[in-house]
Amino acid sequence: VHGGVRVFRMTDNATPTNNTKRNRNPQEEGDEQQAKQQRMTRNERKGKGVRKLDPNRYSQRHIALRLSFIGGTFQGFAAQQHTQNTIEHHLMCALKKTCLISSSEESEEDGAVDSGADESDGGDVKMSGRRKKWSYSRGARTDKGVSAMGLVVGVRVRSKVRDGKGVVSVGSGVGENDEEINFPQVLNRVLPPEIRCVGWAPVEPSFNARFDAAHRTYKYFFCRGNLNLERMREAGAQLVGSHDFRNFCKMDVVNVSNFTRTILAFELNVIGHVRMNGVDVEICEVQLQGHAFLWHQVRCIMAILFMVGECAEEPDVVSYLLDLSRCPSKPSYALASELPLLLYDCAYDTKHVSEWICDQVERDRIAAAWNLQLQATWVQAAMVTCMAQTLGASTTSKQPSHVPLSKRPRENVYEDKVKNLSGKKTIKAAKA
Repeated sequence: VHGGVRVFRMTDNATPTNNTKRNRNPQEEGDEQQAKQQRMTRNERKGKGVRKLDPNRYSQRHIALRLSFIGGTFQGFAAQQHTQNTIEHHLMCALKKTCLISSSEESEEDGAVDSGADESDGGDVKMSGRRKKWSYSRGARTDKGVSAMGLVVGVRVRSKVRDGKGVVSVGSGVGENDEEINFPQVLNRVLPPEIRCVGWAPVEPSFNARFDAAHRTYKYFFCRGNLNLERMREAGAQLVGSHDFRNFCKMDVVNVSNFTRTILAFELNVIGHVRMNGVDVEICEVQLQGHAFLWHQVRCIMAILFMVGECAEEPDVVSYLLDLSRCPSKPSYALASELPLLLYDCAYDTKHVSEWICDQVERDRIAAAWNLQLQATWVQAAMVTCMAQTLGASTTSKQPSHVPLSKRPRENVYEDKVKNLSGKKTIKAAKA
């Protein structure tokens, strides 16, 4: 608290300023190092030090974890070779740090990452190395900047109970009346504040978070402005059902050959109001529910719906894009932003997940953490509003001239992309 006003940090990755470093003289730093060394020596004499758990003393149990995160500062969910700033990397670090999984099961193959594949249904997970030993699976994967309320992963962890759903081995140190580990509480102590475990559930050893999911739900938030919501609803209704969505996705010809997906439900609702530059603005939400989604499918859908809402395209443009006889390949158009996209839920039949477990104390902690994030967002919004008002910015902007989708350049059809890919592989193999 500074001057009666709470100051929020947008990230916990802040580093000490140069002023802070200058205020510490060499004598103080030396004294601190000496005290630290003495503490380490005392801990060693008491038999303390790096915490090591004997895995044989604990049971092993298959569980599902429900994760919630704000994705704006992360490079997506799936682990990647070129960065450690992913949700999955932080999750794996937390599982190892809390000894829920054994860090001794190291493998060079653990760095393997996913290909594009499906954005929402988990992609083609390369379950090699220690991930196989952990029985790890995920119900979805999100791109850079995308957030989630209910992304589910399955994993085998240490446990403190002798029996129950998902228990596959009993440890020598587990008592008859021992209570199970509070998995959300344990993980949330070490996860970044933007990532929370909001529940867990015992599952069968055969559980697969990707293939056992009944359906997935995405939500996309936006300001109404001058958008015609009725036209957008008319267009969105045409998405419901099983269709070939190759013109509504980023085509991954390496891993995906079937672009038919089923949209179970589409809704568009006004969910609230905010005041922006002295004008009340309606906040809207599109909800899409389906069995699985293609790479960038939701963002492509929203891009088309925005064109319809702006009256730049007719609502039946959706039917045109779904009809491969009239539109055999995807026209060129920009994706909608990833930041307002939320993977709201990965749902499972009760035979797989009967209920999500999270005690009320931990729920209150999670709610408090999200409230702090919300207040920080409000503060940033107020700052940006002040900057815009200072410049006399208008709440509306002039839209560039629109070229109808039917007259835009198109990508190559799927068959041509496959041929081009095969040709590149042949040339690469010949050079090798």
